[in-house]
Amino acid sequence: MNTRKKEVVASNVLFIRLGKGNSYFDECKNNGQIILNYREVDHQICVSGNWEAVRRHYIDTVGTTGTVASNHINQLKYFYNADANTVWITFDDNKMWWCKANMDIKRTSDNLKIKLCSNGWSDRDINGEMLYMSEINGRITAKRGFLGTICEYDLTDKDYIMRKINGLRTDENYRASVCFHNLQKALIPLIQSLNWSDFELLIDLILRHVGWERVSKVGGTQKTLDIDLVNPLTGDRAWVQVKSRASKKVFEKYTDKFEDNGKLFFFTHSPTKDLIKYKENIDNKNVVLLFAEDIAKMMMSAGLADWIIKKTQ
Repeated sequence: MNTRKKEVVASNVLFIRLGKGNSYFDECKNNGQIILNYREVDHQICVSGNWEAVRRHYIDTVGTTGTVASNHINQLKYFYNADANTVWITFDDNKMWWCKANMDIKRTSDNLKIKLCSNGWSDRDINGEMLYMSEINGRITAKRGFLGTICEYDLTDKDYIMRKINGLRTDENYRASVCFHNLQKALIPLIQSLNWSDFELLIDLILRHVGWERVSKVGGTQKTLDIDLVNPLTGDRAWVQVKSRASKKVFEKYTDKFEDNGKLFFFTHSPTKDLIKYKENIDNKNVVLLFAEDIAKMMMSAGLADWIIKKTQ
């Protein structure tokens, strides 16, 4: 059964800065609204579409040039003329937020202009996936540098934004994603084929990639751990145990000796069934169990796929 949610359709996509430094964002998010801070402009003049009167206000009263007045008018037109299918975009908390808004515009006592969102602000696509800025094309996020309040995305960027909101991919992106996940899956048996020394070396390479520094040698004669780590930025300590194969009994032998003053990372590429089941219910946040599937993901991130392909050739 197809449970995919109905796709969002947009007549236009507009970026808006919600106040200086996006200072109105929390209020807008909490109240489901869009706030326009053009206090100096008469609301009724904008509603009537008398843009020449707005131009004269900026030139004669505010003292701006004609070019600056035109820029302000364009932004006001976006706000007052946007229909209910316009998608509004802003950025906050390292995420892209979007909403649609009703056409009605209310004026507050201090002359702020407000539109009510039809479904509130959202930082997720229609499938519930977070819209992190780090995963969005820089062309889209570059609008944060726009010096005004409202601007329009062009057709190419509009299509991109709507694909992100609807959780869609281009054919090229989909094919690349399938290849990526197939490669990640193909690494699992290669990881499981490593002998103990190569497996420990692989884990050491992964840990270096994510920023941990080793303060003891890999493996050796130490009885309770294989690698002693420190985070150079925070000074946090972590201990690592690497086992090619491990059962729940073997795992508990190490956790019983582990002092709760850091993290314990326990890597094994071939866990027994009881250890696999135990991982599903582990409740100690300072103990992390990692199997071949987890290691494969970390390898892809660290760029180690080529390393293991050559190592196991």
